[in-house]
Amino acid sequence: MGTYKHIGRLRSARKVGLSLAEFYMEAGEYQKAIGFLSDAQKTYESDKWSHLVMAVLLQLAQCYHEINDNDR
Repeated sequence: MGTYKHIGRLRSARKVGLSLAEFYMEAGEYQKAIGFLSDAQKTYESDKWSHLVMAVLLQLAQCYHEINDNDR
C-alpha cells in the first residue's frame, strides 16, 4: 500500500486496503477493518461513486455491529 501511495496510485492502495479489511473481518478483527473501510469510504465519496460508498457503509455497519458500537 505504501508503494502505491508513494507513486500516486491512491485508488490502488484503497483497493488493497479493502482486501485487507475483508481479511480482518473474516478473522474477527473488526477494529482493524474499520480503518481500512473508512479510508475507502472517504476516497469513494470524493470520487462520487455512490454505489461503492453504500457497499463500504454496509461493511462498516457490520463491523460496528460486531463490536457493539451501535451509536455509529
